[in-house]
Order: sequence, then C-alpha cells, then structure tokens
Amino acid sequence: MKTIKATIVIKASPRKVWQILRDINTYTFWNPFIIYGRGEFAVGKKFSFILKAPGEKPKFFKSIFKKIEENKEVRWLKKSLLPGFYNVEHLITLNFSSENETTLEYRQHFSGLLAWWFFDRLEYSYMAGMKKMNQALKEMCEQEGEKA
Repeated sequence: MKTIKATIVIKASPRKVWQILRDINTYTFWNPFIIYGRGEFAVGKKFSFILKAPGEKPKFFKSIFKKIEENKEVRWLKKSLLPGFYNVEHLITLNFSSENETTLEYRQHFSGLLAWWFFDRLEYSYMAGMKKMNQALKEMCEQEGEKA
C-alpha cells in the first residue's frame, strides 16, 4: 500500500473544524481540491465529488462513507470499476492539540494491482491539492474564529 499524507495545525477546536468539514455540499465555495461534493454525510451513504489536483483535469467520483466519528474522523473508499485493480481510501483525522488548536491529517491510501501506477502518476499533484485544501480549511476556521 502506498500513502500520501498532508498535515496542518489549525487554531480552532476540532468541533469548529468538523462543522465545516462535514458540510460536503459547500465544498464548491471554499475547497480548491475537492471542488464539488454532494450527498448525505452519514456512514453507508453514497456521495459524489470532483477532485481537481494542480496540473490535473477534474475527476468525478462516487463513493460511500465507511466511517464517521464526530469531531474526530471521516473515511471513504473510492474503488475502481474492476474490483482489486485500484482503490483509494481517504481518511481525515482531527486531533485535539491544545485548548483551541486542532491537528488535521488527510491521508490517501492507494491499494490494488495498479496502485503503484496511479500513485507514481498522482503523488505530487494530489499532495499539492491536499495541502491546498488543508490551508483553505485552516484559513476558513481561523477567520471565523476571529469573528466570534
């Protein structure tokens, strides 16, 4: 299995970060990596999204939420049409750092027979996209924190 990981510290509570993160229907307005999201944020529910990594064409996906632990973790799996050829598990975790600080970690785990090919081709552009998403989320959380 190959993994891409992007981590950022946000000066906001996990609850505040979670409020923005869980509203996938608003990703169009603030998220430069997952530029479109539609669906219900609940385990077992289907949703659709469009990824736009720097230097790549937008890619449309459908997926199902596999695990949601409020204010802590969300996990979904994108599978290829042919079982076992290419899967990407997305995992976002929020860790309480201090009174008003959260460490967000976004990981993508590539698995399957063609995982090495997709990973080698997408590693740097997806890493850049994940970092842009994390930074946009940080700015949004910290900006809203200043208004409170």
